[in-house]
Amino acid sequence: MKKILLIPIVGLAMLGFSGCSDVAAPSTQSPAKYAYGSCKLTNLAANTVLYNGGCSIRQTRSGANDVIEVKMGNSQSFVFAGNGSNWMHGSDRVKYTDLGRGAIFAWDRFTLAVAADY
Repeated sequence: MKKILLIPIVGLAMLGFSGCSDVAAPSTQSPAKYAYGSCKLTNLAANTVLYNGGCSIRQTRSGANDVIEVKMGNSQSFVFAGNGSNWMHGSDRVKYTDLGRGAIFAWDRFTLAVAADY
């Protein structure tokens, strides 16, 4: 399996969430977009669902990259950054699949499926 980089939050129709609120950001970035939704984090190697429930999603733009931050419950946020076919989570390369109202991030032995509520 190809190594995938995960960085807490990036994705969801390139996070062009409809129904999200825009919040002003520093001039080097575009306004942040926020949404609530459902997330499912799975460890494929262990065939185990690690989280399945509500989450918050935040998308910003930093230079040429979209940055998506996903927070599930009280856990640390997952941050994903990238553009086009190049996505990262930390030092792991991530496969990003845009589903319009959601996205799937896959890296190493994990997948994170995110769907925005509208």
